[in-house]
Amino acid sequence: MQKKHDLSSPVIEEENIYIAAKVPNVEHCEEAFGYSFEKMVLYAWSLGIGTTWIGGTLNRQHFEEVAKTKK
Repeated sequence: MQKKHDLSSPVIEEENIYIAAKVPNVEHCEEAFGYSFEKMVLYAWSLGIGTTWIGGTLNRQHFEEVAKTKK
């Protein structure tokens, strides 16, 4: 993503994949997303794939444009 879209986190290096999700704004959507995402992170870790949560370190507007999360 960094080379193709000029998008990178200043706190991690050599990342090559971002996983994002778009969820409906309903009651407990944040908790449901967090639970599901953590299950994915733990599964990836069990396969030997290093993961990390990042938040607030990317330019949000640019990330939303690249990830096409806007309606």
